[in-house]
Amino acid sequence: MDILSKNAMKVDYLEEIVQKGWKRKLQTLSEKIEALARVVKLANPSNVLKKGYTLVRQDGKLIKAMSKLNSDINFNVQFADGQLKAKKINDKE
Repeated sequence: MDILSKNAMKVDYLEEIVQKGWKRKLQTLSEKIEALARVVKLANPSNVLKKGYTLVRQDGKLIKAMSKLNSDINFNVQFADGQLKAKKINDKE
């Protein structure tokens, strides 16, 4: 076997190793992307609403505590299947 044939075999072997390495790397990255996509889907507000939670907004701002509601202004309660307007009737927590 001459030097040219040996070197061609070495190049083919190295090419195969590189291709296998890249395939493993791409597979790993693909699995990470799929896992992140599942996390994003679970955290999607629409999916959270489907679990029975609601979003409360007043003047377009998300309200995270009842104490932050202004009694003089109506607020919106968003459900998975729609929304309604409401008004705070007392300040008791």
